[in-house]
Amino acid sequence: MRSTRNIGIALASTLLFAGCYEGAAQHGDIESRFVVGNASKINTFVVNSSKLGAFNINGVRFGVINGVKWSVINGVKFGTGYNINGTRLDSVTIDGADYTDFQVEGSTLVGTVLQNGEEVELSGTEMIGTVFGLTIASVDEEGNDVEVQAEIRIDDVYPDPNAYDDDVMAYQLSTREVGGEWSSPCLDFGGEAQPAIVLSNYWDTETGDRIDDPTVFTFACTTGVLAHCTEWGYRPWAEAELCKNGKKGKKGKKCETVQLTDHHQACTRMARADYCGNGEPWTVDGTHLDIWDNLSPQIQERAFDWVVEAEWTPDGAYCLNDIRQQGWKAEGLYPSCGKKWDKHNKTVKNCGSLKKNRALLVSSFEP
Repeated sequence: MRSTRNIGIALASTLLFAGCYEGAAQHGDIESRFVVGNASKINTFVVNSSKLGAFNINGVRFGVINGVKWSVINGVKFGTGYNINGTRLDSVTIDGADYTDFQVEGSTLVGTVLQNGEEVELSGTEMIGTVFGLTIASVDEEGNDVEVQAEIRIDDVYPDPNAYDDDVMAYQLSTREVGGEWSSPCLDFGGEAQPAIVLSNYWDTETGDRIDDPTVFTFACTTGVLAHCTEWGYRPWAEAELCKNGKKGKKGKKCETVQLTDHHQACTRMARADYCGNGEPWTVDGTHLDIWDNLSPQIQERAFDWVVEAEWTPDGAYCLNDIRQQGWKAEGLYPSCGKKWDKHNKTVKNCGSLKKNRALLVSSFEP
């Protein structure tokens, strides 16, 4: 029998949130090919090998339990100012049986559970009813140390109806204080419950960097760009062909197969207008955006003759032609990513061309 290994979980709600972009020509109708930027802070609900946070930021509430507001900054600090002293993952069960192991295959959570003394592998709908038991050591509003017993439950698992690709699974989740009422941790602006997508690894809540850790997986609410970028086709576990100048040479000799992990990360930078790749967003609600890539075939195709904004890499903008928030520019607000980057940006020609695959994505904004 295998021993239970440390399990890391992250739940990203408005993490890297940028709204309701529906995809490009082949990933949704052109009328809805927009990013509605929110410029919210990076928020995550994290259990990283025994650390946990939660959230109550920008009007999206995970829960208020015994006067303790759950608000996440990567399991280290409450966004409302409360510090987390420590959290532990006590149990993961289904119908009273204990899980001994977890892994993520694509966007599907796979668990090994003990049933009648034998290990059985469960996945997909077989995991409905799984409950994660947690103890959160925190500080209440009066400064007293408290322990909160909480639970996360998987209520449903189904193919994500908003994803172009049929390998993206959606997880409907509920959370509660033990003995309390269940409620969804993933809410849209109308207060309606939304599902989450399971992703390997987790994301730094300050910088937006992906942290590669095989012991951690993330429940990314579909109200945020971690999920959006997955739904738009940039599934971090998938592969695609990247060819010289975006075109196949004879017999495909000038092409290579790449994993879309970096495209997904570049997409999260793009959606939040995180030009400097430091986690600082430069977008607001209501911003329309068009994006495309240089893959073969393209996942996202250009649809409008709009003003090129930037080329994007996992570390932010490779080059910046102009910012999408022209009102800020008129007020004298413009991002500076440091002298070295500013000098580099001035030397880049034809920003938006993805010349020699120097970047992964391009964005343009409605003039």
